[in-house]
Amino acid sequence: MIQVDYSNDESIKRALTGVEVVVSTISGEALDVQGKIAKAAKEVDVKLFVPSDFGGITEGATEGLFGAKANIQSQLKALGLPYAVFYTGPFADYIWSSYVIRVLWPFHPVNHTLKRFLDLDVMSGKVSVGGDGNGQISFTSRTDIARYVSYILTHLPPEQLKNRTFTIAGENKVRSNL
Repeated sequence: MIQVDYSNDESIKRALTGVEVVVSTISGEALDVQGKIAKAAKEVDVKLFVPSDFGGITEGATEGLFGAKANIQSQLKALGLPYAVFYTGPFADYIWSSYVIRVLWPFHPVNHTLKRFLDLDVMSGKVSVGGDGNGQISFTSRTDIARYVSYILTHLPPEQLKNRTFTIAGENKVRSNL
C-alpha cells in the first residue's frame, strides 16, 4: 500500500507513476482533490482517468455536488487526459444510511443532511419518500457497479474507452396493478 499526501503534488505523482488507469472513488467534500489527482495523472502519463462521477448524470450541472463532478470532466478535457465516465444512478445500499446511523450510533444527532432518499423509521413502521410518489428512479448496487466498471475497463480496447460515457441502470418497469 502506498500512502499519499494529497496536499503534496509530488506525493500524488509518486503514487501514480506506472499506473495506466485511475479509478477515482473520492466523494463528498474531498471531490476537489480529484483535480490535483488528474493533473498528476497527466504528468506521469496515465492512460485513462475514471472520475468519481458515479450516481446521477452530471453533464451540464453547474451547482452543488453535480456541479463539482461536472467541473472535473471539464478539467480532464482541458488537461487532455483521456477519461471514461460512468453514470449509475444512486447506490441501492446508500439510501438506507440514515437508518444505519440511527441504529449504530443512537447518541449521534441525525439531521437532514444525513438523510438520503428515504427516511425509514422501523419503530413506527413509516417510510417517507420525497415527491408525489409518481417519479421513477433507478438504483444500482455498488457491487454491480464495480463489476460493470471492471468489465468495461478490461474488455474494451483503449480507443473505445477514451472520452466516453457509460450508463448502467436498473430496468424501468412500472407495475400498473398497484
